[in-house]
Amino acid sequence: MDEPFISKVTYYRVHDEDGEIISETEVEHVANNFLKEYIKKEDGK
Repeated sequence: MDEPFISKVTYYRVHDEDGEIISETEVEHVANNFLKEYIKKEDGK
């Protein structure tokens, strides 16, 4: 069986007791910020 492919980008999240994400990868951070801005624009229509 071949070794599974492991991406060089590692995704991980650290949650506090309430389940809030307190740490995220740079990729997630950029994506989440983009989504927040996009949702703001959509709501503003």
